[in-house]
Amino acid sequence: MDHNAFFDLIKTGALPPCCLLEGPEEYVKRSAVETLKKKLLPAGLEEMNLTVLRDPDAETLIAAAETQPFLADRRLVLVQRSALIESLQKAGSYDEGTAAQRLIEYLPHAPESCCIVFVAGEKADGRKKLTAWLKKQPGYVMFATLSDNELNRWIAQSCKRLDKKITVSAAQKLVFSAGRDLTQLHNEIEKLAACAGDRNEITDDDVEAVAIRTTAYRVYDLTGALTRGDSARAFALAAALQKDGEEPLYLLALLQAECRRMLSAKLLRGAGLSPDAIAGKIGMPPFAARQLCQSAAKYTEEQLKSMCAQCMDTEYGVKSGRLPLTGALEKAMLLLLNVRGEKTV
Repeated sequence: MDHNAFFDLIKTGALPPCCLLEGPEEYVKRSAVETLKKKLLPAGLEEMNLTVLRDPDAETLIAAAETQPFLADRRLVLVQRSALIESLQKAGSYDEGTAAQRLIEYLPHAPESCCIVFVAGEKADGRKKLTAWLKKQPGYVMFATLSDNELNRWIAQSCKRLDKKITVSAAQKLVFSAGRDLTQLHNEIEKLAACAGDRNEITDDDVEAVAIRTTAYRVYDLTGALTRGDSARAFALAAALQKDGEEPLYLLALLQAECRRMLSAKLLRGAGLSPDAIAGKIGMPPFAARQLCQSAAKYTEEQLKSMCAQCMDTEYGVKSGRLPLTGALEKAMLLLLNVRGEKTV
């Protein structure tokens, strides 16, 4: 099941005796665990009815599951960082194969008074015997990355809890600027709410003023400066990124990706698509796609292909040893500025 179905299941209380939670959306996964605790554990008796185990052997887990709840209907056993379901070094000396088989035999008969929850990281190891078995059970939950619509709803709900509203464009700008990590976005939303002060609504200007910028966004900004011919800002951004520890080759790859996006936008505009339609095709919010189309309009198709090739050639030159790493990014930027200086038709 997905995370939405799991939250619905928690509300009804009809939880299976054992669950496996995995997936890249850690914030939602942690929220699900906290919601589960509130549902199962009576206030004031949480510690009496909760056992948290880190990579336990089979007998330790079974002993915890067999312990009767105290003044509650069920107790909760959380199993974290288990080598039985993840690619991890074992914390104990137990035999993994024997322990997995013991649990596979025990878990279908675990007492109804206990809910056992295995919490994995981004991906449980499907090659492992216990993982393969758990994935076939009704308590298997995948916490996938939120879709765009889910993410926008989550941002709106997070703002509402702070008695704020956020415009659609501001929410899109926030994701494009700060990324999709919910923990980071939660922190940014709190900053934005404080920035808004007495105002009820968080706007684009608030996001522009205080939101953090990911490396990808800063390279997008750098590319925009190059297409405007603002070499001073472009090279200042490149220097700042490298000062912050970003590798030149990584930045070069992102720059190349931005050039490919401009080429795609150029071709799609030529095919008659609107900037808003192009946004969905290239995975950008509408406001960013409109800016990208404006930048792409300054170049011919051949010039954009040349820019992509310049980035590729520079990257290959470094990787093959023909060009030094130092100055490679700046060299590519100069080449792109030279392309911009060519006469367009």
